[in-house]
Amino acid sequence: MKHQMKFTLRNLRNWDSIVFEKANRFHSKFRVYPNILQASSVTFHQIDMIANFLGRDKLQNEQGIKSYPITENGSLVSLGCFCSEEFEIDFAVDDNLQLNKFQLIFDDNPEWGDVERHEDLPIGELVCI
Repeated sequence: MKHQMKFTLRNLRNWDSIVFEKANRFHSKFRVYPNILQASSVTFHQIDMIANFLGRDKLQNEQGIKSYPITENGSLVSLGCFCSEEFEIDFAVDDNLQLNKFQLIFDDNPEWGDVERHEDLPIGELVCI
């Protein structure tokens, strides 16, 4: 089973609140939370920059430990997924999507063959709200 909805990030500064709100709208429509967020690599880069410089208090690693935006080697943290108490959404790059557009998907059997998982890029991190 697969469901999907497309959205626009009108205010990138509040991307996390927007994703949370749209995930709940998705749940209201399909009665299941999305498990994949697709966006272009440029949109993900903008989200990473905002998370690194404006959302530091929300960054956690996979063990739930607060993470810091600059890694040991001096690079910025690259987000791999978005999670809340109700759901976790993996990030996947789809450069066919326009800038600031994103797609929420529920796929009960995702195949990652033709889509680059954003968390497979260097330094995958979680964002929890």
